[in-house]
Amino acid sequence: MKKITIIFMALLAFCWQSNAQDDCATATAVTPGTITGTVITEGTASGEMGGGIDSAWFVYTATADGTITVSSCLGGADTDLSIGTGTCGALTGTINNDDFCDLGDGDEYASEISGYSVVAGTDYYIEWSNEWSVGPFDWSLTFTPAPECTTAELDVLEALADCDNDQYSILVPFISEGDATGVFDGTTTYPIIDGGAVAGPFASGETVNLVVVHSDTACNIDLGALVYNCPANQDTCATADAIVPGTYTTTINAGSGSPEMGTGADSAFFAYTPTIDGTIYVNSCEGGADTYLNIGSGACGALVVEGFDDDSCASGLGNNFASEVTIPVIAGTTYYIEWDNRYASGANEFVWSLEFIAPPTCTPAVIDSAVEVETCNPDGTGTFTVDIVVSDAGDAGSVFDDGTNTFPVVAGTVSAGPYNSGDSVTIELVALDADCSSTVGTYTFTCPQPAPDNDLCADAEAVVCGDTVSGTNVLATDGDGVAGDGCGTSATAVGVWYVYAGTGDTVTASTCSQADFDTEITVYTGVCGDFTCLANNDDNSAAGCTGNTSLLEFETVIGTDYYIYVSGFGAETGNFDLSITCVAPPTCTPAVIDSSSIVEACDPDGTGTFTVEHVVSNAGDEGTLLSDGTNTYAVVDGTVVTGPYNSGDTVTIDVVALDSDCNYSLGDFGFTCPEPAPENDDVAGAINLTVGDTVCETPVLGTNAGATDSIENDNTADCTFAGGVPLGDVWFKVIVPSTGELTIETSDSGEISDTVMTVYLGTSGSLVQVGCSDDEGDGAFSLVELTGADGISPGDVLLVRVWEYGDNVKGTFNICAWSPSTLGLDDNTFNGFTYYPNPVKDVLTLESPNTIDKIEVFNILGQRIVAIDSQNTIQNIDMSNVQAGAYFVKVSIGNQIKTLRVIKD
Repeated sequence: MKKITIIFMALLAFCWQSNAQDDCATATAVTPGTITGTVITEGTASGEMGGGIDSAWFVYTATADGTITVSSCLGGADTDLSIGTGTCGALTGTINNDDFCDLGDGDEYASEISGYSVVAGTDYYIEWSNEWSVGPFDWSLTFTPAPECTTAELDVLEALADCDNDQYSILVPFISEGDATGVFDGTTTYPIIDGGAVAGPFASGETVNLVVVHSDTACNIDLGALVYNCPANQDTCATADAIVPGTYTTTINAGSGSPEMGTGADSAFFAYTPTIDGTIYVNSCEGGADTYLNIGSGACGALVVEGFDDDSCASGLGNNFASEVTIPVIAGTTYYIEWDNRYASGANEFVWSLEFIAPPTCTPAVIDSAVEVETCNPDGTGTFTVDIVVSDAGDAGSVFDDGTNTFPVVAGTVSAGPYNSGDSVTIELVALDADCSSTVGTYTFTCPQPAPDNDLCADAEAVVCGDTVSGTNVLATDGDGVAGDGCGTSATAVGVWYVYAGTGDTVTASTCSQADFDTEITVYTGVCGDFTCLANNDDNSAAGCTGNTSLLEFETVIGTDYYIYVSGFGAETGNFDLSITCVAPPTCTPAVIDSSSIVEACDPDGTGTFTVEHVVSNAGDEGTLLSDGTNTYAVVDGTVVTGPYNSGDTVTIDVVALDSDCNYSLGDFGFTCPEPAPENDDVAGAINLTVGDTVCETPVLGTNAGATDSIENDNTADCTFAGGVPLGDVWFKVIVPSTGELTIETSDSGEISDTVMTVYLGTSGSLVQVGCSDDEGDGAFSLVELTGADGISPGDVLLVRVWEYGDNVKGTFNICAWSPSTLGLDDNTFNGFTYYPNPVKDVLTLESPNTIDKIEVFNILGQRIVAIDSQNTIQNIDMSNVQAGAYFVKVSIGNQIKTLRVIKD
């Protein structure tokens, strides 16, 4: 009976221990030593600090100041370890470790936190967690008491370079000296003088181990291995010079060819590892060279850019092309600084500096938002406040300062102001510690102004002959709905109204005396809300108006009101002067010309003449003539013929009466006989295209000048709007090469800029379309890519039809044909190959699992502009200095070739 009871009690104890450490509140108390048989129970769902979902909790109460080490390196389980202080559910000061141990015995996934500082009487919670059920495993807790001496507190170390003598020293600055007596390099002890010790000099590249020596060795500080290299071997990331904060003189070696993050051809690399968290500021603003700066972290060959800059310094010293970057840094992380001379390599010595900025010790206020809140009156006057939403007030005593008044910073919404409409105010966050001060922003608000008095048709301002009135459409509304009404007024126009009572005169309304903004003038008859459009004018340069001003002439009837709407083209606003001038109707009877049309007499070779036939319904006063400037012709009822004139001439024909009030111009008349059709105007005259080897090597100059519409008009192009019926088309033909692949494209020759292309199999009258392109080429040019999937085979004869989109531009264009590859690509050679970005702005990157042997870049005319013997699996191509357009990139891997088409923005 006694034996059974003991076993039962033991089981109870085991069950209690198992359940007791499932969460923070039931953590098991431990003391220094080895704890065996810990089990993380699956389903506890109690992790607060760890990375897993199940945990086992322990609590250690420090009996003295010192440090602890907690480790499962010999425990044989995959663990995640966290330590924290405070209250369960809100633990603070936490630190975490996972997969720390690599002892070669299968414990590489175990965890260890060493040197964790503890204070006597404080509880420290230890959480073992994982994503799986783990255990049992063993772990240990070791306590190391704090030394009895006073340890010195150090500032950031600084290298003192003396590269003229190929040597350097190290400044060890002290914030407080404690019991320190000096700095020892293994041979010499350097004294502490004026708050710092200078160790050295040492040879450039020499590694030294410095120790801050105290009267009690327990407080000694091992600064570790330190080295400084005078600039010489910083050509690559792998040979980056290790540096500390300070000022450096650097030359980027020509031919280094080593940028990893930059855009030039040459670089100089430096490496900086901070000892504490903070911020670094790297700049060459005083350096006297055009630099490009990148800062990255990670492994050489795969650096991650943390910050970059080019042309940032507006120093006034001629160094506006220098660079500067500020980034936060983490203790123990190495940051690589790459100086890249983007425009000239070598012989470019410059000065730069690295400054370390420790994080502030104060707590800044956290501002979520700051917005203007207006209080405006109908007349456009009023005030506004700036409502600042604060989620954390930071240190006590902080205020918002607008330069005149201050407002306490509290959690919630702080209203700064009020300020007058139109004011601009800058609000600063001012803390007791300047490190936590900042600028909230600059805020301006102006209350909306009232619309002009004549904003509505009902309020139209009356004008009479001889008036010049000043007006504005600033703050005008949409013009009572007349914008975009089909009278010519812009759909988004806003304007103001004037009304003129008809007198029978011819009236001119003009804004030509001003050029404040782009105006429109529209005239209506009728009543407000039920208008009839009379006329509209936007830009009347023909009448002598300057800029984008307007002038509109209209005849009036006595007793009719004419509503004049002055608006801005589109949504433009501004001020203007509207002038109204009047001319009484003539007393003579003018001739009435119903129409004037050109009648051509052209020869097949493109030469010939033309006449102009004028249909006269009223000859007007006797003696009225038509004049072309050389000859005159009597005006009679019926048809009057002027001319003939030579092909290509332009003549101005005027109506000339005995009373000049009845004179007017019929306008300019010109005609040019059409050019002869080109030889490839139809299918029978198709011009041969030679197939180039991988790029467009031999472009052919084509023209649509004189081209007619082919008899194949029933064959429409299905790749353009509304079916794309070919007009003014020309023909080419090409034989499909042995590769079975073919690219045909058009390009710019300086005249035509927009083409459409269709490609056919078959013969005239029975063509079958196999390809069509409108804007797939460079710009608005066409490009067709064909393979066997499109129904073509080696040896097929393809007919190619090209026309200018819209058939409204006559001129020349380039056309060529080429095969994307003359070699059959091995199935595996280009597997995994990629290139990006496309379109490219600055740098095109090629990546391949296999070594890239050679890269060539050709322009659209087949001219090679870049050739690179790569021998790399990753290759960057600088495209920053080439013109925008299409390019072909020919990539060679082994005995295989692949051609890429890329677009340069």
